[in-house]
Amino acid sequence: MRPTSYASYLRLPNLLAAQDPTTPRDDAGTWVAERFFIVCHQTTELWLSQVLLELDHAARCAEESSDWPGTRTSLMRAASIVLLLTHHLEQLIYLPRDRFLRFRPALEGISGAESEQMRELFVVGLGRHAHVRTIEVSLDQALARAGMRTPHALGACGHDECATAGALGALMEGVTNWRRLHARITRYFIGGRRGTGGTAGADYLDERLGGLPDTAAPEARRRAAQ
Repeated sequence: MRPTSYASYLRLPNLLAAQDPTTPRDDAGTWVAERFFIVCHQTTELWLSQVLLELDHAARCAEESSDWPGTRTSLMRAASIVLLLTHHLEQLIYLPRDRFLRFRPALEGISGAESEQMRELFVVGLGRHAHVRTIEVSLDQALARAGMRTPHALGACGHDECATAGALGALMEGVTNWRRLHARITRYFIGGRRGTGGTAGADYLDERLGGLPDTAAPEARRRAAQ
């Protein structure tokens, strides 16, 4: 059905009614802070759904038609979204810790780890994602056909395959940076407390990060911009 207005096209009434803080409205400062917390997580889920769609499209482009410009475009878009999500996490510093700790008890028994999208991209690890493996295998085959064992450094050649490898590297680097920042922010808010979902909280996140390379966000941003 053709939309009749901007609001109907974006389903704004439903979208803007989807925030329901547990805090009573008469505690205005905490209510607004909790709504901010909800909006941060809801928009994260929206962006994660787009990253997953981009990965699916990129894998199809790589495997079915060796469409490297198409693969690269989707990977660059996904990498850009992950960088946005990293900046998105930084906004939580504007959530006063004392306000967060006031509504946190209402969250006992629930956890971000319940998010299928979060688990697929950030908990299990992007390197083990089926679409990433498909892209990597297709890239290896394409590079071999072009007489290369590994892709050239970014900007060193005009091969679409090498540019695609750079975009994939930027995406994976960005996910690692997001996970590290998430662990730091979690520790800032809850310290040594256990997670609301029953995990060891920040200690659990640090344990999951074990062995990941300590990459730098500016490098991922540079690669995504190529």
